[in-house]
Amino acid sequence: MKKAAWSAGIAIVTAALVTGAGMASDGAHPGDMLYGLDRGWEKAQVSLAGLSGKQAVAETYLRQADERLVEMKAVIDADQYAVLLINSAYAADDQSEVIVTLLEDYETALAAAADAASDLDGVEADDVLSEITECTLDHLAVLTEVYERVPDQAKDAIEHAMAAGAKGHSESLRNLSEETRLQVKNRLETKVQETEQSMLQLHDQGAQTPVLELGNGNQNAGNGGQPISSPVSNPGNGNGSSESAQESNANQGEDRESQENEQHSNQNGSGTGSGNGLHDQSGSGRD
Repeated sequence: MKKAAWSAGIAIVTAALVTGAGMASDGAHPGDMLYGLDRGWEKAQVSLAGLSGKQAVAETYLRQADERLVEMKAVIDADQYAVLLINSAYAADDQSEVIVTLLEDYETALAAAADAASDLDGVEADDVLSEITECTLDHLAVLTEVYERVPDQAKDAIEHAMAAGAKGHSESLRNLSEETRLQVKNRLETKVQETEQSMLQLHDQGAQTPVLELGNGNQNAGNGGQPISSPVSNPGNGNGSSESAQESNANQGEDRESQENEQHSNQNGSGTGSGNGLHDQSGSGRD
């Protein structure tokens, strides 16, 4: 019995030490001495959240996705990058590599949050999906703001992360219950418009950012809330969506012209007895 009590005491002390170390390292950024410990603590947080259920797991992953973007902004900041160099954690030419890695980890965490949310239903599902819907708008705002500040080597990763954030937003909104979806759309309307505008401005400047239709939550609206043009589906062509739109408009113009010609022909035919269907039916009626 004493041995069991001793083992339990050791476990408690160990857990306390790990928790304390994790909390002490919380907020560490790449290059900080405690950053490795901070990332390790995040894995422990997911395991602990699992004891409470999928909702806690989803929320934990979503916080970690937030943290990756906070760290990315810190790395982009000149003063923080100077700290990286002083700590000799990364070489001077590795800033873009650090940014790319953080963005990859952001996408992984966001996908994990969505995956955990997919196992929920009812109020729990709506709570998590609402949070993902709003957080991804914040993520897109951050990615848009830093786009022009990152090295060229990291721009593709920014664009890819934008597409992931847009997908996360659209799918979460679409999977909400109808009543909650309407509430969320009304609450986020202004933020959605601001995000759309910022991303469209980048796209108009030639950036290969996705042209997005956010906030619909309707598979039949626009393009289902998915990126109309993204660096994944249209690599190396930042004007893919505009070219498609031009082609579509041209086709629509040809269709309208064809319809007008057909109508004109039908009108002439009805006046001259040229044997079209309507004319034949009217003739048979008179007989």
